[in-house]
Parts: sequence; C-alpha cells; structure tokens
Amino acid sequence: IKCWDGPYVFEIMPLRRSDGDDIVLHHVNYDHGSDILINQTRVFSILGGKLVQTLVTEDYRSEVIWGTENSLEQSSTFQRFPNKSLEETRASTYNDKLKKVERRYWRWSEQKRKFVPGPFRLIVAPKP
Repeated sequence: IKCWDGPYVFEIMPLRRSDGDDIVLHHVNYDHGSDILINQTRVFSILGGKLVQTLVTEDYRSEVIWGTENSLEQSSTFQRFPNKSLEETRASTYNDKLKKVERRYWRWSEQKRKFVPGPFRLIVAPKP
C-alpha cells in the first residue's frame, strides 16, 4: 500500500452483514506529482473465501489548476449506519474557501458483489 503523504488508517468493521467483518483503508495514496495529490478509501471483503476489493473511491484530492494559481481541495469522511449503508460526506474548497458540501450513500449490491454509490446530493452551497 502506497502512503506517500502520511499513514493510512486501517479499520475492521461489519459493513455488509453483522456476522462478517470488512477491512476499510482510508487515505491510501493513489496519485501524486506536480501540484496534485489523490488518496483513496478502499474496502476489502471476504467473498467465496477470497479477499476482494469491494469499494474504492477518492477520499482526498488537492490540486493546483494547471496554468493558474487556483487550488481545489476535496475531502471525504465516512460514517457507517445500522442499515449497512456507508455515508460519504465530501467538502470542496476552492482557493481555501468552502464551495460546497455533498453527501452520498454506498450500499451493498449482492448482485454486483460490491458496494454501489448513489449520486452526490448537495448539502451546503455557501453564498458567493
């Protein structure tokens, strides 16, 4: 696991069902380079006796917009709910000013054998 910009966070918790744990890794580095840093949250589950990645999404992005001095930062937090859903709340800032907060829910799909995201819905959009 690459963790270029600091340590990842490791959790074991039941996400799909109460009698089976899943492995959740936050802040796993996905990409870094000139003026960009991207980290991911990943979930691994035991399916058919094998450890399988069942969720992957960006949990942090920091970048300077190419050709400008403008910066974008997006950061997500996750909350597990008793109904086996996972809530993702993402805050987006542009040049250090909050632009929006969005939320979406991840739910387990038995048919697809992975967590499937719903759409992001706007929670907060500060006035300009």
